[in-house]
Amino acid sequence: MTRGKHTGWKALCAAVAACVSAGAHASPGDGIHLGGSDARLHPFVELESRYDSNVTYSGADAVGDMILHVRPGLELNAPGNVLAVESTGALDWAQYLGVQDSSTKDLSRFYASAGFAALLNRNGTFTPRLDDTFERSVSTASIASVTTPVVSNQNKLALSMPWRPGGGALVLTAKGEWLAQAFEQYQSTTPAGVSDLGYSQVLGGGQVEWRFLPRTSALVEANWYQRTPNTAGQADAGNGLNVLGGLTGLISERVAATAKVGWASVSADAFGTVQAAQASSVITDLAVEWLPLDSMSLRAGYLRQLGIDPLASTFVQDGVSARFQLKLADRFALHVGSEWDRF
Repeated sequence: MTRGKHTGWKALCAAVAACVSAGAHASPGDGIHLGGSDARLHPFVELESRYDSNVTYSGADAVGDMILHVRPGLELNAPGNVLAVESTGALDWAQYLGVQDSSTKDLSRFYASAGFAALLNRNGTFTPRLDDTFERSVSTASIASVTTPVVSNQNKLALSMPWRPGGGALVLTAKGEWLAQAFEQYQSTTPAGVSDLGYSQVLGGGQVEWRFLPRTSALVEANWYQRTPNTAGQADAGNGLNVLGGLTGLISERVAATAKVGWASVSADAFGTVQAAQASSVITDLAVEWLPLDSMSLRAGYLRQLGIDPLASTFVQDGVSARFQLKLADRFALHVGSEWDRF
């Protein structure tokens, strides 16, 4: 990983590492009916095999391994016109097999994810929505300047307020978010101080969406955020602004696409002996998806983002991804995908 002396720019030397995964998901049909309501509970299990050519995220001497994920979980769906609720939660045991180096078996551990969403007045002109999501996972972007991955525990609470005047072709949305993120060591070589680099981030923004076709929209969105470290003097405070606009939806009966382009600017404050950093960049969200069958899809995408590193640096992330998905008998789904990222 290299770093510019004044700009805080980073490039991931091991960016050529790619992950290829295949998984299967099963759930018991229409789920378990709860009482006299329309609510249903869906137990599920996800099984995934993944090969990662650089599980230690090293700049040199990369070590590859096969990883088996077992994810048991529950999903709750409670539809309603006045109040609709959805909730999901899953544990994730990641077993490293030590194919190339037996020491990578020590990376095996539990991860988890959970989500809750509540939607009021679903068919009305004004439809407030509350979302809360939690994810425990391996992160390579959260603390890029440490030059090693970390275990990330992230919770995001979001409130959106969509307003649909005149029948719904125009949607005006105001939103706010609170994100809290904490870090743990991923492996023995991870600096112990990463636990002091957690932070809170508040975001406010808005979006204007015009649905000029039944399933195609033009939109413009803008977001501003402020980040505050949990431990003063240990991590960076800063702020950023993102503006993005474009089109999303179907371009034919079997082809969907997203094309968004915008501009981002971030500013990281100085602390200790670390200089302040500022950066700006074009950001993009480009994707195309082909659905040859109702049960089959192929998707390719490119994402460019600008962010703040907790150690007072800014970074640009370029990511390319591809995915194939096939649903079988309404009970199983097969996924095969690949992903490449450069920081």
